[in-house]
Amino acid sequence: MPHRRHVAEPSAHGKITPPGVILTILALGFLGWGVWYAKTALSRNTPPGNHARQANERLALTHLKRIQSAQGAFRKQHPRGEYARFVPHLWQWVDSRGTPVRLDLIPRRLAMAMGATTAVDGYYFVDIHSRTIAGQSAAHAIDYAHQWAIAALPAHFGRTGRIVLLADQTGCLYATAPPRPPTHYPKNPAANGWIIVKTPDDLNVLKNRD
Repeated sequence: MPHRRHVAEPSAHGKITPPGVILTILALGFLGWGVWYAKTALSRNTPPGNHARQANERLALTHLKRIQSAQGAFRKQHPRGEYARFVPHLWQWVDSRGTPVRLDLIPRRLAMAMGATTAVDGYYFVDIHSRTIAGQSAAHAIDYAHQWAIAALPAHFGRTGRIVLLADQTGCLYATAPPRPPTHYPKNPAANGWIIVKTPDDLNVLKNRD
């Protein structure tokens, strides 16, 4: 039986494309698709970069400012002139008869951001019920007739943010970049290494925290 020699088909322009060139083009196409697929799959599990993390930190500052304003409004509405003990009360409070009262001083999603699973923009908010004083081992309970304090913590420390923020009745906002989430909060943050934050750009002081 005579040997049949393979002859490449003519292209649309009438020129013959060698089989080796076709195989090379196909191989490169599969390689490019494989690289794209691998990058897409990895990106799903890649932690946010510095830019995304710093954006979260700035948004957390904005949210904390809103909570700070809401605390002032809450105190004016409270029958005994007290601050809210819990962040959700700034959205919906329960009166002395146990009746829910919608205040809407902050959005519901912000009020419910009490843990990592319900975080807003990479942060959640913690009610602080006691604070420490330098040189004293015992923490001092907050008197909500005169004080309040709330901290903003990254949902995934180091991934969604590294800065910890704090607001209180003084009207100040404080920030620190600790190696791990804090377990207590000082009554005088500025005297304990926290910076006072007036604008989002003030957070740049902590940018070399990695």
